[in-house]
Amino acid sequence: MQTTDRSGRRVSPRLPTLCALTLAFAGAAVQAQESNFGLNFGTKVWVADWSTWFIEENSANQEFVSQESAKTKAMVIPQLSFRYRDFIGSVSGAVNTTHSFERFGGPAEFKRREADVNFGYHITPGLAATIGYKKFDQITATGVKIYQVSGPTLGVSAASPLSGGFSVYGSLGIGVLSIKGSEDVSADYSLSEVGLGYTLPLGRFVKAINFNLGYRTQIIKAKGISLSSDTTVPTAPVIKQDARDTTQGFTLAAVVAF
Repeated sequence: MQTTDRSGRRVSPRLPTLCALTLAFAGAAVQAQESNFGLNFGTKVWVADWSTWFIEENSANQEFVSQESAKTKAMVIPQLSFRYRDFIGSVSGAVNTTHSFERFGGPAEFKRREADVNFGYHITPGLAATIGYKKFDQITATGVKIYQVSGPTLGVSAASPLSGGFSVYGSLGIGVLSIKGSEDVSADYSLSEVGLGYTLPLGRFVKAINFNLGYRTQIIKAKGISLSSDTTVPTAPVIKQDARDTTQGFTLAAVVAF
């Protein structure tokens, strides 16, 4: 989200985003390895459509929420995870990407910078529960950080083997984020991903390579954004309104299991 003043200049975005990347790298075949320790390293590419909002002002000096969409963009997310017996953990961070919005007030570009840490436990070989922490920054094209989103996350992921090395997987996450900008608000989020995995067994040192193809949807709901009913009157009533941010698209991941 981008906030504008009456001259159309950018003031401060308050886009709530994503909160948690849950663990869904390996198929059930890797999850069921006999060794007590496992290490996975790989990269996920998310070809996503990002739709968010801007605060604009109409001819009656009333602020309103304008929903805008960025051009489809591929985001690269390196990720490292480990397993010790039934305990799991991961760290990931998206490579900075620049997203172009064709908005009502003119084109705008923003960079995304984000990192995730997750820890969890395998309830069964194919079912895991996780807790995590999400940090997300939105930055101007010139490198100025204009807002930050962070908060705790909860997730669950599951995988079920098919035949011939194939498996199906799914994940679901929920959480509450704190958005710090020109106005501090909270945001609810939901995250879901479903897809198909394939495990290619290898040798003793590199045990397998796991390939995943899925579809991921992240919905962020900012709560109680302040909108002025008349920007020319400082004491004019303020309207509180929720706003929605959505990032969705196909994912492709390759993960090496050691």
